[in-house]
Amino acid sequence: MLTVTLQGNFFLVFKILTSALAGSDLLGTVGLVLGLVFEWMYIMVLVTCFVLALGNRPQGSNKFYLTQVYFWAVLMIYLLFASIFITVKSVETQLTDKSFTFASLFTVPLFRTLIVSMASTWLLYLFASILFLDPWHMATSFMQYLLLTPTYLNILNVYAFCNTHDITWGTKGDDKPEKLPAANLKPGGKVDVAIPTDDHDLNTQYESELRAFATKYEVPKKVEGEAQKHEDYYKGFRSAVVLFWMFCNLGLAAVVLEAGGLETLSGEKAITSETSRANIYMSVVLYSVAVLAAVRFVGACWFLVTRLFRGV
Repeated sequence: MLTVTLQGNFFLVFKILTSALAGSDLLGTVGLVLGLVFEWMYIMVLVTCFVLALGNRPQGSNKFYLTQVYFWAVLMIYLLFASIFITVKSVETQLTDKSFTFASLFTVPLFRTLIVSMASTWLLYLFASILFLDPWHMATSFMQYLLLTPTYLNILNVYAFCNTHDITWGTKGDDKPEKLPAANLKPGGKVDVAIPTDDHDLNTQYESELRAFATKYEVPKKVEGEAQKHEDYYKGFRSAVVLFWMFCNLGLAAVVLEAGGLETLSGEKAITSETSRANIYMSVVLYSVAVLAAVRFVGACWFLVTRLFRGV
């Protein structure tokens, strides 16, 4: 389910973090303006990605795709800044309290979930790389990995879902058409051509053409071949999958953000309800990231132990 709603999850994390930055104790008006600009650009780039994935070859739209990659990288930089900035401000707010203790930091829900999520990814990845005696990639590749994460989630996912009807991957060469007949050239550029040799052949050909003109033209019935039926079936399946996928992500965003008229069901407590839902959702997503990272870490440690005993 997390895989199906990756786009919705990423948009909601983006929306919650950028909305939090618009608070008066953080960036204020600057955060509000930046949030609106990024939100509009986010929607335009995602719609462009869908349009390109449904009809254009990646090789033929290289500039469009590169522009999207650059945008997602810039957006990820802004989200990284937002998470770090919110964390720092939460610590500063707690430090102003005279009864401050280290444990009191974890009483702030947003700070607690951000710390757990970042520690479960960055620290676990670093610790695992040290266990495997290969920590260098954390300095040479980890930042690139973070900046390209939105590209993996949006561009690659959208292209994959929008091209589920294409079953030629891995079978290149099997779908080539048969070679058409061609004239065989002889030395000197000569070819063999069958032409009428006497008047009788010409008269016979002329009469057959007259009979063809005198016959009433009948529109031939179009009979769909098996290949066309298969193609229509695969495209219909693609459309159903893409629609289901889009509606799942839209529904998730609408429920969490109480958009699309759902806010009217909350009455006067719409703002409080939206904030509560956003906090709960943020906690669920970030703790899910922590759990998945822990599972990967346990698997990596198990592989390391078995490799030591087996001598691989």
